Amino acid sequence: MERVRTVCPFCGVGCGLVLRVEGGRVVGLEGDRDSRVSSGKLCIKGAHAHEFVHHPDRLRVPLIRKEGQLVAASWEEAVGLAAGRLKSIVEEHGPESVGVLASAKGTNEENYLVRKFADLVLGTLNVDQCARLCHSASEVALSEMLGLGAMTTNMEEMERAEILLVVGANPAEQHPILFSRAVKSGARLIVVDPRLTPTAAKADIHIRIKPGTDDGFLLALIAHILRKGLQATRFLEERTSNFGAFREAVGTFDLGSVEGYCGVPLRLVEEIAELVAGKRTVLLYGMGLTQSSNGVSNVRALAALALITGNVGRDGSGVAPLRGQNNVQGASDMGTMYGSSLAECTEEYCYLRRRIRRGLTSVEMLEAVLTGEVRALYIIGENPAMSHPDLATARGALSRVDFLLVQDIFPTETTRHAHVVLPAASYAEKDGTVTNTERRVQRLRKAVEPPGGARADWEIISILAGALGHGEGFAYSGPEEVFEEIRKKIPLYSGITYGGIEEYGGIFWPCYPGTPPEGKRTIYRRRFYTASGKARFMPLEVFPPSVPTSAEYPFQLITGRLIRAYQTGTMSRRCPSLERLFEGPFVELNPQDAARLGLEGGERVRLESERGTVEVIARPSEAVPPGVLFLPFHFHEAAANFLTLPELNPLSKTPEYKATRTRLERL
Repeated sequence: MERVRTVCPFCGVGCGLVLRVEGGRVVGLEGDRDSRVSSGKLCIKGAHAHEFVHHPDRLRVPLIRKEGQLVAASWEEAVGLAAGRLKSIVEEHGPESVGVLASAKGTNEENYLVRKFADLVLGTLNVDQCARLCHSASEVALSEMLGLGAMTTNMEEMERAEILLVVGANPAEQHPILFSRAVKSGARLIVVDPRLTPTAAKADIHIRIKPGTDDGFLLALIAHILRKGLQATRFLEERTSNFGAFREAVGTFDLGSVEGYCGVPLRLVEEIAELVAGKRTVLLYGMGLTQSSNGVSNVRALAALALITGNVGRDGSGVAPLRGQNNVQGASDMGTMYGSSLAECTEEYCYLRRRIRRGLTSVEMLEAVLTGEVRALYIIGENPAMSHPDLATARGALSRVDFLLVQDIFPTETTRHAHVVLPAASYAEKDGTVTNTERRVQRLRKAVEPPGGARADWEIISILAGALGHGEGFAYSGPEEVFEEIRKKIPLYSGITYGGIEEYGGIFWPCYPGTPPEGKRTIYRRRFYTASGKARFMPLEVFPPSVPTSAEYPFQLITGRLIRAYQTGTMSRRCPSLERLFEGPFVELNPQDAARLGLEGGERVRLESERGTVEVIARPSEAVPPGVLFLPFHFHEAAANFLTLPELNPLSKTPEYKATRTRLERL
């Protein structure tokens, strides 16, 4: 039996897998004991990550739409049709009439080629990926304040922390291996979350904040630290800029308002502020902070708290955004999301950085379909017909676009609208690299051949480029040759090689020739990646939830994840061991609200917002406070995003997923 080491395809932690291969099939897996990330441990999803690889639903041949139906076609016919339609649309309507969605589940090499294909072959600026829907607020806020939109620390340093402050994240359920490493040293755990999540249940202090008020809570912590003189004065003087103006602005904040605004007693705010100011602290956060129309200000406040307490660039401290998909960080590094830091790009590549800022985001692309501005979409490994807000409008756009090309491993809600579908290889069927949430670049290794005529994304992109007359610029012998080009274009990756990754079990960026061979585990120890070398304070404002509740819509709806499912369910719901644990669509509501409505557990209810309705089972639970509902977003049977609003943060263009006013009625 052959054993192939690779990386888990689910969350951004990047746990090591050993795939067991027999007769050309993956027959099982185990944790990789040599993995520097996970040391052989796996969560429930990772333990069953092999089960979808040979699922009978896998796309095996290209499909083209004829007379309203998707039918099998040859690669030559499908690629010829796709290339011809893309070419004619660009010629008739211009390059900006095409939008491209890359995949955070694809490799670094594949995302780099998506960026290159969009720019050099199509000439379009409209390139985006799923980080727009979750962590683009991190990219904006951390880049402008610290220099790079990434985690400043690493899991090893988390083990040395004295305080773990978790805001808007549930790592015990969504990043279990990272969480188990972070808490094993006995650090005091403080969790800020409206729900009593599995992470909050383990906390020493759980702050049950009102949904959408994280900005006020974080600003209150900062204000108390400054008024008590607990700030890291020397650090602020030597390593930051604009602190004076920031301090003056914070001085006007009314600390007495925090209890009414956030629902948090002032004494608790003061206690936490003094703990963070006096101890080595890692500040971890997730989509509860970023998936907000106020997401950029939220992350600015968190970064400011880290700077004021000196908890950046030193042992046992740092700012830690928790990435949701296995290569969100790498896909952003490769330039597939406008506004991403593009990791100190070279002069040749920097013009892309300037131009990317004028492109449309993923949500804006679908809106532009309805206005006729965008006529074609090329979607790789993403499922916007499930993941985007205001799904009725999103699906309407996908059904109306002149030409839709989709590349994926399974049929999805999005492929149903496609004119051409190209079958792609899964993580077990290709080579390449992925970058985890701590900036560690690791190897993905091919274990088996793709089914039927499916091909790796990098190969498909190259074939399509060739059909459009750009074969010479995409004639690669394999992913390693693509990575060599990446090293020349993006200096932060320039010291990383496939051989080095093999030798050290992964390499952190920044890594230059001549720097430590494993790269920089912790960044900003001596300087920040800004023009001055100093961190820059940005102004903070407190914004109430963008759409407050009303008599007509009295509940605040939060959407989120479950440990046994992943994203839109395309892969995880095709793992039989996970699907057996998967309950039907449900909504959590507080028992007080259930009693007031005369509801018992198991009754069917209708949820309705201004955008749509879904029908689910009611589950009374103390996990949510009165007036708040929790709805998982994995269910295609009752897609949560029919309810969510297309309210965008003006800077990051992140949709508002965590504060949708809703009403609930029994059926």
